[in-house]
Amino acid sequence: MNTAGSQRSSIPPPRRHATLVGIDSDGCVFDSLPVKLHHHVVPLVIRWWELDPVAALVHRKADQINLFSASRGGNRFPNLLLLFEALAAEPEVRLRQVALPDLAALRRFCKSGAALGNTAGLIGGALVAWEVLSGSRDAAER
Repeated sequence: MNTAGSQRSSIPPPRRHATLVGIDSDGCVFDSLPVKLHHHVVPLVIRWWELDPVAALVHRKADQINLFSASRGGNRFPNLLLLFEALAAEPEVRLRQVALPDLAALRRFCKSGAALGNTAGLIGGALVAWEVLSGSRDAAER
């Protein structure tokens, strides 16, 4: 890159290694968010909450929330809440009689003021993130 002026060189820097490993923490360096969402997050959500009858809808809504809205790149827990709220508003979910999880624990966790990470769910000796996952699944099975 030409740093002497405002004009940039189209010549790439010399290759120094055979492999490039990109570390992406927030989607700014490499746009890996679609890959993570499509190949990991959404399939796990579908499998965990048994949403197979509306899998295509789950993918569309997850894309809308996580890739094409102001919540893109947002924390996974509030975005999961947005996803289930969006699914609850869809006639297809009711038509196919898909049981959605009880969102009370997830709402409490998101509003708790705690850092919304995997290990930050430790509040008052209880792993709230686990309650969100296991409790909502139990509610869906009732």
